[in-house]
Amino acid sequence: MRRDLELLLREAENVPGQYKGTPGYGDVWTWVAIDVDAKLVPSWLAGKRTKADAYTFLSDLRTA
Repeated sequence: MRRDLELLLREAENVPGQYKGTPGYGDVWTWVAIDVDAKLVPSWLAGKRTKADAYTFLSDLRTA
């Protein structure tokens, strides 16, 4: 596995000190909306588990 991909997969508590708070390191949540009947993904978002990301995801889903 490439080193940069390995660091992206680490959980927040395992991120080295010099990378804490740097985008791309730590916990990442994948927000996904799935249309079961059509088997389509009308919206997705890779981000944090925050209210702001939830609103961003739902706003995008509403316009899909």
